[in-house]
Amino acid sequence: MKLARRYLISGLVQGVGFRYFILQRAGDYGIDGWTRNLPDGSVEVFAEGDREALEEFERDLRQGPGSASMSDLKKLIRDVPDFPKPGILFRDITPLLKEPSAFRLAVDRIVERYRGEEIDQILGIESRGFILGSAVAYQLGAGLVPVRKPGKLPAATLRMNYMLEYGQDALEMHADALKIGQRVLVVDDLLATGGTANATVALARQAEAKVVGCAFLVELEALRGREKLPDLPIFSLVTY
Repeated sequence: MKLARRYLISGLVQGVGFRYFILQRAGDYGIDGWTRNLPDGSVEVFAEGDREALEEFERDLRQGPGSASMSDLKKLIRDVPDFPKPGILFRDITPLLKEPSAFRLAVDRIVERYRGEEIDQILGIESRGFILGSAVAYQLGAGLVPVRKPGKLPAATLRMNYMLEYGQDALEMHADALKIGQRVLVVDDLLATGGTANATVALARQAEAKVVGCAFLVELEALRGREKLPDLPIFSLVTY
């Protein structure tokens, strides 16, 4: 169902390209409406669209020009063919990470989703999960637990094997990283086949922690990684 909202925006919003910014963002979200300058120097906006699109649009209005939108996140992810081996199309998030407004938006959206969930620890999966996980943990007031490949952690560890297309691999976590009953969130840059995320969830449950959910910057839907996490809510910012 479509909703309609009216906004009055004041401050330095005339003569700085603000109306163009509004029209651009409205197009990104499929929102109809109009905008006009008012005699008192403010800008009036009428917008019509679905609830989720209007909420994203309103967030962008609050941040103003120079902010990133959700559509910008996908544009900033670079396709690298034949990496790390022939036939693989690699989704490179480093261009997104180096854009301050885009990186901030990605972190903010994950934080908004889980604020109020009383998260005790973020489980960041090696290695780009460390980048996102650290920022999310800071904003949520949670700790960060690194989940690493075998042999990378110095103290006693818990270990979980998982299957690859050909063979198997493993992930480890310090045995004393989690306390019984702690509420944890798994964070990584990418959900593909779901093997690493599923192994990380298994590690948390082995430590008798409560897994609240899994959050990803990118999800490759065709690889059906969600099917390995059937009992958990999955939150992804960008899907392919």
